[in-house]
Amino acid sequence: MKIYIASSWRNQHAIEMLADLLRSQGHEVALFIERSIEIEDRNLSSDDEKWLESGDSNRIFDYDMAGATKSDLVIYIGPSGTDAWAEVGAAWAAGVPISGLWAKGEQAGLMRKMVYWFTDYRELLKTIKPVKKKDEVIIEHRKWKPLKTGVEWLKPNQCLPGDPPEDEEAYRKMKGDPSD
Repeated sequence: MKIYIASSWRNQHAIEMLADLLRSQGHEVALFIERSIEIEDRNLSSDDEKWLESGDSNRIFDYDMAGATKSDLVIYIGPSGTDAWAEVGAAWAAGVPISGLWAKGEQAGLMRKMVYWFTDYRELLKTIKPVKKKDEVIIEHRKWKPLKTGVEWLKPNQCLPGDPPEDEEAYRKMKGDPSD
């Protein structure tokens, strides 16, 4: 599964540790930190206006937006600033599911509804399963799919119209299998 971690430089070590854990489980993890260091050979971000107009900042922006909008899952680590929340918004708009680690000091208001929250990274890790289909990610026993009309969480064993049930017996009955 391809995972993008949205956060702040102040959480650098937590981001790197979580990425190492996810990679050890076989996931592909995209980190803004690694890309910034790769492009600029540094590990400190800058708010310098000159830097914001540079090619480096444009390449980093493109990488971050692609990570947020084209991954199978975005993980938000808080508390973070406006850039990480912009990435969360972009992911949500693109139909990418978002799990977050809630921390004391988080400033999220109404927009926190875009995120499925955890207060313990171990619980979050338990919910990340391999992708069954390109457009399906299992998160805490709920099936999530982007719909043309918006985002919807499904209850366990609930199917979208046209999808076969996960239960084989129910599937055979739905298809009228005479072996039942």
